[in-house]
Amino acid sequence: MKRIASHLFAALLALTTMACSNGVQEFQVYSTAFDLQNETAQKVLDKVASAERAHWEHLHDGKNPLKEFNPDDAAYYINVGDPPLAGSMRKTLKALTTYNRALTGLANGESADALTAKISTIVTDLSGAQEDLAHVANLGVAVTIPTPVKGYLGTAKTIFGTALRGAARQSFRENLIRAYPTLKQILLTFRDGTPELYYLVISVPKRVPREQMLKDRDLFASWVLLIDSTIKTMEIAVKAAMQNGPRADIDALAESSIELRILAEKIRVEQNR
Repeated sequence: MKRIASHLFAALLALTTMACSNGVQEFQVYSTAFDLQNETAQKVLDKVASAERAHWEHLHDGKNPLKEFNPDDAAYYINVGDPPLAGSMRKTLKALTTYNRALTGLANGESADALTAKISTIVTDLSGAQEDLAHVANLGVAVTIPTPVKGYLGTAKTIFGTALRGAARQSFRENLIRAYPTLKQILLTFRDGTPELYYLVISVPKRVPREQMLKDRDLFASWVLLIDSTIKTMEIAVKAAMQNGPRADIDALAESSIELRILAEKIRVEQNR
């Protein structure tokens, strides 16, 4: 707890120091906080990937692999990378990470070329997420996340594609802001899908001990808390990214980013016990 208290003091000191800045430092703190909270999401997706492949293998147990080969199931055949559901979610969260770096790039005064590169990466990851969703197999359990997310991915890709067709910084700014509601809906869909994802993880064919189930439940609970805090902070970041936005939005971004970072650090400490 002393370690957390020291982080809190340092964060509050940084907030006081940033009060006179022009927003660059606040966005950097935000970007750092977002990356830190994303560590928990990656742990969740590691669990989902393992469970997804285990369910698929169980459903296809006993089939003669020499008589059947489906190229769409290639990611399930070998334990390399992510199977489709986990892969789609991971690519989507990677796009969200790049989105936040693009917001920070606006505050940092990055060139149009640098912003274009970031947005191109977002479009590539969203396209990959869409493609993965098309290959999610019937796992024999209730996992409904792909259905609503598919439409959101298409909408977001269209908005970012529009940004690439305009070279002006104002065009990037407007389209980054316009994309936020759709990205928020993706995060909310992931949050609302955690009961099914948790069940996917704990209902694998191999028996999961009660102690492990409790650990997995805590991991998913941590992710939900971080999603809620992330959505709140992202919304403030988008407002702060608006041209000629009020100073109050910049100050609110700093405060909310610090809260997100402290929460992520507390969760990291709990997970490492």
